[in-house]
Amino acid sequence: MIRLSGTFILELREKAPFLEVEVVNWTSSTITDIESGQLLMGISYGIDVKPKHIREQKLVDLTGCCAVRKDHPIQSKSATPNEFSKYELASLFIPGWSEDLPVAAKKMKELSLPYKVGFRSAYPMAIVDVLHKSDMFFATSNLFPFSSYPSLRRIDIDTQDFELTYSLNSFFHQRNGNDPLTLWLNSLVKEELELAIQ
Repeated sequence: MIRLSGTFILELREKAPFLEVEVVNWTSSTITDIESGQLLMGISYGIDVKPKHIREQKLVDLTGCCAVRKDHPIQSKSATPNEFSKYELASLFIPGWSEDLPVAAKKMKELSLPYKVGFRSAYPMAIVDVLHKSDMFFATSNLFPFSSYPSLRRIDIDTQDFELTYSLNSFFHQRNGNDPLTLWLNSLVKEELELAIQ
């Protein structure tokens, strides 16, 4: 949301000036809202369990990395999970993806590394604010708009212990599988995401 919303809305206004769009956070009711027709589509990471009439379409593959403040004690361009384990984790709360425990914390737990979740929020800007004021790290992806936040920097994750590539997908009801608006929005979002991660 932090990377795409502004660009996407401006692109929509230019290409479809009479289309009204509302962008909301993914919540625990998003799939139900798509089922009922209250939402046309949702964008999130892969979901293990979903109703069979909800279609999932891959938009882009993302690569995991971390965001930290510019003066963070880890000054290298890449760091191991062990190096990150010395610092608290700031994490997005995403229902269906990281509601019980942040993904980065799960990975550290699997590696028997200590971890402490210092801050969680459903709002990316709250995490950005915390990063500016602490030594916390934010496990994110190459979709994060580092160029818009010069006081933050990217640290790649140096590991062979787990996969760092994962997909960002759109979700929509099968009744909209051939709907021109749904197909066009999927195409536009995919195009904008591909440009954003180049």
